[in-house]
Amino acid sequence: MADLLWDWSYKCSILTTQTKCKGGSGTFTTTEQQGSGGDLYYLVTDITGTVEGNTITSLVAPNSLGLKNDNKLSAPSGIPYANIGHKITGIAFLTNNDAPISANGNLLFSNFIDDFIGYYTQISGPSGLALENVDFSVKQVGDAAPAGMAAVHGA
Repeated sequence: MADLLWDWSYKCSILTTQTKCKGGSGTFTTTEQQGSGGDLYYLVTDITGTVEGNTITSLVAPNSLGLKNDNKLSAPSGIPYANIGHKITGIAFLTNNDAPISANGNLLFSNFIDDFIGYYTQISGPSGLALENVDFSVKQVGDAAPAGMAAVHGA
């Protein structure tokens, strides 16, 4: 089984509440699709990039630092996995080599509002970071290469 590479990015929409939103982008590395039936997902095993000008330096292990993160992307869409019952989980990461404590954690997640609006993506983090309703996009770009090998990128 090969790990998968995804390019992700976000920009701020007119509905984003933080006024000085800078946007961000990077790469996810995930497992191949997992789960069954209506519960299909990819597990994020690595993340790189920037969020609001801050360099992402590490992925936070699932359910650690008190963040209740699951580090899953929904299949086949690739958006952060949204759980039943409005339970907020997501992809947790640290920036700028911050210490691995709850106060430094960032969370990229999808939230279900209602049947009319549906899901939207948010980013929360330290120092009052609360980006609601960002324009998030993700695209699978190929397979991750084993250590020491070049990655294979697709169209």
